[in-house]
Amino acid sequence: MSQAQPTSDLTMSAVALKLPPFWTNDPSLWFSQVDAQFGTRGISAQRTRFDYVVASLPFEVASEVRDLVLAPPAHAPYDKLREALIRLTSVPRHTRIQQLLNADELGDRCPSQLLRHRRQLIADSMPTGNDDFLTELFLQRLPPHARAIHAPCAQLRLDTIAAIANRVVESLPATVNSISPKSSEMPQLRTQIAELQRKVEELTIAATSSHSRATRRLTPTDTPSSQLCWYHRRFGKAAKKCTQPCDFSGNESPSS
Repeated sequence: MSQAQPTSDLTMSAVALKLPPFWTNDPSLWFSQVDAQFGTRGISAQRTRFDYVVASLPFEVASEVRDLVLAPPAHAPYDKLREALIRLTSVPRHTRIQQLLNADELGDRCPSQLLRHRRQLIADSMPTGNDDFLTELFLQRLPPHARAIHAPCAQLRLDTIAAIANRVVESLPATVNSISPKSSEMPQLRTQIAELQRKVEELTIAATSSHSRATRRLTPTDTPSSQLCWYHRRFGKAAKKCTQPCDFSGNESPSS
C-alpha cells in the first residue's frame, strides 16, 4: 500500500503533462524544454518519454522518423528518437552560414535585438572565437549613422556599443532614412544630420568616460589623466578641432 501512492502521483503527473508543439526551427531547444518538463514530473522511463514526444509531433516531422515511430527501438527509444529528430530537422551548417551572410536589415528591431540574433546564428554555425566576425556582421546591418559610433567606441564591449546604437536609432529623424530627398528638403536634412552627429559624439564621449572611470577604479595607484576633448583623444596632435574643456598641450584658441 505504501508503494502504491508514489505510482498514483506519477500517473497523475503524466496525465497532466502536455508538451509544446515541436519547434522545427530549433529542435535542440525544444528537447531541452521537454526534458525539463519530464524532470519536474519525475518521468524517466525511456518508452514513456518516447510516447509523449511521438504524440506531439506534427505529420511532416513524424514522417521524417517514420521507421522509429512504427518500430520503436527496444533499447533507449527516447534517446534514439531525440538524436534522429535533431539530426534530420536541424538547419544544415552551410545554410546557417548563408543566413549569416545574407541576413536581413535592422528592420523594426533595435540594434541590441539584432546583435542577439546574429550571436545566436554564429553560436549555432561556427566554433568559438568569432568576435571580430560577429562585430563585422552586426555593423554591416546597422544604418550608416549608427555604424559611425563604432570607431570612437571600439574599445567598449559590443553589447555596450549596441546599447548606444539603440539610442542613436531612437533619436533618428524619419527624413534621414529618405533615399531620394527633394532638393527643397536638403537644408533641413543637413541640419538634422548635423544634430544627429552631435548626439552621437555626446553618447560616445559619455560611454568612453564611463569606461575610463571604471578602469581608474580598478587601478587606484594611477594618477588622473588630463581632460581631453574627443578630437584630441581620437586624433592627438593631428586633431583639426577642439571643444572645451580640453587640457591638450599647445591649445591656443580651440575652434568650434
